[in-house]
Amino acid sequence: MQVSKNLGALGSRARGKDGTTVVEAVVCVAVIGIALGALMTLNGNQLRLVKVGRETNSASLVVQERVEKLRTISWPDLVDSSHMKSSFLEAEAKAAPILQGITEKVVISSFPASTSTTPMELSKSYGAAATVVNGGSGLLDEKLVRVDLTLGWKGADGQNHTRAVSTLLAKSGVNRNDVPAMGPVSGGPFDAFTPPLTTTEPTLPPTGTEVPAPEPELEPTSPGNGNGNGNNGNNGIGDGNGNVNGKPGQG
Repeated sequence: MQVSKNLGALGSRARGKDGTTVVEAVVCVAVIGIALGALMTLNGNQLRLVKVGRETNSASLVVQERVEKLRTISWPDLVDSSHMKSSFLEAEAKAAPILQGITEKVVISSFPASTSTTPMELSKSYGAAATVVNGGSGLLDEKLVRVDLTLGWKGADGQNHTRAVSTLLAKSGVNRNDVPAMGPVSGGPFDAFTPPLTTTEPTLPPTGTEVPAPEPELEPTSPGNGNGNGNNGNNGIGDGNGNVNGKPGQG
């Protein structure tokens, strides 16, 4: 009897202890897995954003490099579609390998737009050679052209991105006469800059310095006859010089 009582006491104490069931363990593992998955997804998104920003920066560098290259090309080569195809568009930019699925498009047209000319258009796709879509005509005789450069690529986020820039190029450089918004069309009269008139203030002498008085003006004289005094205290008439008013002079 005593043994059974002891066994009953041990059983009751064992049943009173807290424990973890299989269901609770499974729930805990699921919560931890969901939290870790969310953190990994967030980390992946942040890495993609960083890569997209890097690609955007590289695209800006490619566009800038292309524009600087355009400014070094001579005018006859700039309006020559064959030269632009082989020496400009087919030459890969330094920052281009970072971009995936890159495409480029170059359009050269007269500025202001003229009906006597045809725009030049070239394009290049990823993994393919550059092609001349339109060779253009009449651009060689123009003094100013507009170049539109469009760059496209597929980003790390799976979206298609583009960068575009437009610039003006002239035979002898762009000045205010070539831009209609700033002056007459190329070939018109130049509005020269006229400096404003300046006045010089008189210089005053230092304080304490005596300024000489101006000399009086003398009346003009002319030869004439007048009375004069003779020698030895005797009065006599002699010739002398008088002024225009006939005043007496010395004999």
